[in-house]
Amino acid sequence: MWGALIRGLTAFLDYVESLTGSYGVAIIVFTIVVRLAQHPLAVKQQKALMDQKKYNPELQKLQEKYKKKPEELQKKTMEFYRQHNYNPLGACLPLIIQIPMIYLLFGVIRNHDFDGQGFLWVPLLTERDPLFIWPMLSVALAFLQNKIQEKFNPPSAAGSTASQMNSLIFPIFIGIISVTFPAGLIMYWTVSSAVTIAQNYFINKRLEATAEEVQKA
Repeated sequence: MWGALIRGLTAFLDYVESLTGSYGVAIIVFTIVVRLAQHPLAVKQQKALMDQKKYNPELQKLQEKYKKKPEELQKKTMEFYRQHNYNPLGACLPLIIQIPMIYLLFGVIRNHDFDGQGFLWVPLLTERDPLFIWPMLSVALAFLQNKIQEKFNPPSAAGSTASQMNSLIFPIFIGIISVTFPAGLIMYWTVSSAVTIAQNYFINKRLEATAEEVQKA
C-alpha cells in the first residue's frame, strides 16, 4: 500500500516535471493540490478552534464543579459535547493528515534522484539547502501562522502563557529539524505553511462575518 502511494506520487511529480521542466515546480504544484484537497478539513479545523474558544469557559466550570467526581465529570463532559455537537479533536485532524504526507514525500525523495535537479538557489532537491533559506522561511512562516491564529482565536488568560511558549518553541523546533532534511521536503512544508496561512486567514474572516450576521439576525 505504502509502496503504491510512493509510486503514484513519483508518477505525478514526473508528469508535472514533463510539463514544466522542473521538479521544484512539481513539488509546489503537489503541495497546492494537497492543501486545496484539505480545504474542507481546514474549514472544520478553524470552526473547531472558534468553538474551543467559545466553550472552554463552560467546560472549565464543569471541571471545577465535578473535580472531586471524575466519573461524573466525564459523563457531563460527554453530554456537553453531544449537546453542542462539539468535537475537541477537530482542530487536530488536518495536522494529523499532514504527517503521512510528509513521510510519503520523504519516501519519494529518498528513492528518486530527480535527474540531479535543483531549484532556485538549491543545487540538489535531494540534499540540504546549503544557504538554509528554506529552513529560515519555514521558521518565519511558523511564527506568522501562530500570530494570525492568535489574532482570530486569542488564548484565554489561563492559557496565554502556554500559548506564548508554544508560539516560540514550535517555530524553533521546526527550524532545527528543517536544517537536517532534504530541500525538496522543506519546500513542501514551507509552501504548505504559506498556503495554510492564506487559507486560514480567509476562512476565519468568513466565519467571523457569518457569526456577526447570526448575532444581528
